[in-house]
Amino acid sequence: MYFAVSKLRLESSLNPASDSRDLTKFIIKLRNKFKVAAMFLESEEIILVVSALGASEHEINRKLDNIIRFCESSGIGRIDSDETLLDDVDLIDEYQTELGS
Repeated sequence: MYFAVSKLRLESSLNPASDSRDLTKFIIKLRNKFKVAAMFLESEEIILVVSALGASEHEINRKLDNIIRFCESSGIGRIDSDETLLDDVDLIDEYQTELGS
C-alpha cells in the first residue's frame, strides 16, 4: 500500500478570499470523484493539497495525473507547479523505529 501527499500550485483568476464558495464546491467534487483528502491552504495564492492511498505507485501516480487534468478541465485553474511525496506505507514503521533508537 502506498500513500502520497501532493501540493499543487494553481494559476487562476479566482481569488482565495472572495471565491471561497467556488473553491469549497470544487473541493467537495474532487473528494467525491477521486476518494482523496483535499484542502486549499490559506494563502494569497491558490494552493491545493491532496492526500491519497493506493495499492501501487502506478495507481497513485495515475490518480494524481487525473486530479491534475480534472483541475485544469474544471475551470478552477491551470497547475503551475506540483510537489509530491510518495512512499510505501510499511516504511512508516521503519521510520518510527529509527526515531526511537
